[in-house]
Amino acid sequence: MSIEPLLAWWRAQDDRFDRVDPSWWGAVVSDARYPDVQEANYARVEARSPVSLEEVEALLVPTMERTANGRTHVVVFHPEEQPDLLVEASTRGDRLTWDLPMEHRSVPPEPETAGLRDWPEALLRWTLADERVTVAIPATTNVDHAAANVAAASQAALDPDLRERIGRLAGG
Repeated sequence: MSIEPLLAWWRAQDDRFDRVDPSWWGAVVSDARYPDVQEANYARVEARSPVSLEEVEALLVPTMERTANGRTHVVVFHPEEQPDLLVEASTRGDRLTWDLPMEHRSVPPEPETAGLRDWPEALLRWTLADERVTVAIPATTNVDHAAANVAAASQAALDPDLRERIGRLAGG
């Protein structure tokens, strides 16, 4: 499955918002009517070639000031092509938030081979074991899934070898 349909969906929402400022790397979308809604005020990084955070913020920060949005939000559609951008973004603390839409490419082996109950537990614990992560917000409307997420997050951090193994298994 390609990430392109998801990217096309985000682009299709542009006409709902007050302003879209295109850039070679994507666009900054903004709407002063919704200063507290990050999905209405964000930078969409679509480029596959490297982009610096300085380039993104040059367009994003003045826009967020104009809309009275207290923080900057970046959505990176090809994170595998933007490692430097993500590393730099991870140093900004709560002043900058960012999302990475994920592309499902194949069915990986069962996580039991790594000693874990299921993929939601494995991936949540893998995420939380990354020292750059300050918070993970798994989305669910299912009470049982929420309880499983709490249970997974309450366990000890994965050791580096197990985290690497999960990453290999999930990467296909």
